[in-house]
Amino acid sequence: MDRNLTAGFARIDITPSSPHPGLQGFYNAHLRRATRILSPVCAHAVALGKGKETVCVLIQTDLCEFWPGPFEAMRRAASAAAGVAPDRIFINASHTHSGPDVNADLPDLAAWREKELVPKLAEAARLAVSDLKPARVFYGSVEIGRPGARLNFVKHYKMAPVKKGDAWSEEDLVDVGDNYGTRYARDRESWRYVAHEEEADHELLLIRLVRDGAEDILLWNFPAHAQLTSGAKKTDLSADFPGAVNALLEKEIPGIRCAFFQGCAGNVNPTTRMAEEGIPGLTWGTHKDVNAYAAVLAAHILPLLEEGALTPSKSDSADVRVRVVTAKRDHSLDAMVSAALPIAERFQREGSSADLIRLCEKQGFNSPYHALAAIKKSRLPAAGEFELSAVRIGDAAILGAPFELFNATGIRMREKSPYALTMVNGFSGGYHDYLPTDNTYPNSYEANEMEFVFGTDRVVEDEWLAMLEEML
Repeated sequence: MDRNLTAGFARIDITPSSPHPGLQGFYNAHLRRATRILSPVCAHAVALGKGKETVCVLIQTDLCEFWPGPFEAMRRAASAAAGVAPDRIFINASHTHSGPDVNADLPDLAAWREKELVPKLAEAARLAVSDLKPARVFYGSVEIGRPGARLNFVKHYKMAPVKKGDAWSEEDLVDVGDNYGTRYARDRESWRYVAHEEEADHELLLIRLVRDGAEDILLWNFPAHAQLTSGAKKTDLSADFPGAVNALLEKEIPGIRCAFFQGCAGNVNPTTRMAEEGIPGLTWGTHKDVNAYAAVLAAHILPLLEEGALTPSKSDSADVRVRVVTAKRDHSLDAMVSAALPIAERFQREGSSADLIRLCEKQGFNSPYHALAAIKKSRLPAAGEFELSAVRIGDAAILGAPFELFNATGIRMREKSPYALTMVNGFSGGYHDYLPTDNTYPNSYEANEMEFVFGTDRVVEDEWLAMLEEML
């Protein structure tokens, strides 16, 4: 058996020192300034090695997402500090909508990014490599919640007109792809929920690295937007539920350090599925309470951390593959740019409003975000590159892509993968917006925002599968 795996861990607080940093997750960081710190945001670095040789460093950040520019700066610094090639540094985001905006050009955020964030990520990578210890791999999964009472759901749904009662037909149904601020959200009394686009992926996945003479490392993966804090109070700076779960697990099991890897959450939100049903500790409405939500997630995880609950890996070693993929960009909205410009200017100045939404509808847009997307995508080249990663840890694997991946992608990759457990990690290696699957509503918010054309998700899956098979 291959038993040469080593693993190291480090965590560093990356909360900005500026008193009221702009928050990321809903555009306009200058309009959404933090008024208090609900919980610190951190960087968690996990180094994997073969003996004393470092194979790669995985850095999980309590940030929303980072564009290629900030990502490359962070990667270069971490590479130099850890003594590892840049393409063996994998930086991902938890997608908290209450984290500091790493992409904004605001002076305080630019200073934080350059003088605090980048050096701290480099130090986290260095410390993780210096912490390498022999490790054994264990893995497992748990289904979160129960039918009728789930902790995540696909946020795309079909609506029927209330005025028609039960007499509506399929032609009457409206596909609502989470088009924020549209008439379906404003005029709820005229529309009723009929069905979700698809069932969500409810599996939470775990990889536990049991180390000799050191704390264990727990990597966990679950698909749900980290936006509970922003739903409750939009001016709280917070690591959201990933940070809260980490804190709970480490309090219950002192000899463990945790890092969260965001799953395919592009079209998946956190909540229970039905108002009339609940889960012990989580009633309807408290899906806006990050602590209540985290407590239920932790309660599902803790039994798997008891002795003998996880499956031991037959192999304890690590390997990695990286591929750069070229794909076509989406330019389907280019003809709408001139109509989008006045909307974008007003949205940047004032934020959203009922008058602005009416202007959007007049100009042919679902929402201000639709108009912004038309402008952004028109400036993109005809094709673009992105990087995919695959990391093998014993009998388990972690796949990374710089997108908000969709629910179906995670399910399909677990089914296709030749490994005993496969985590699919979005928001990894930069950010190129949403990557919808082919069954997604074509005029949804996410489809309008996506940078690459429909079908790119299948290209990603094929490349990942080839990378996984190479490492067998």
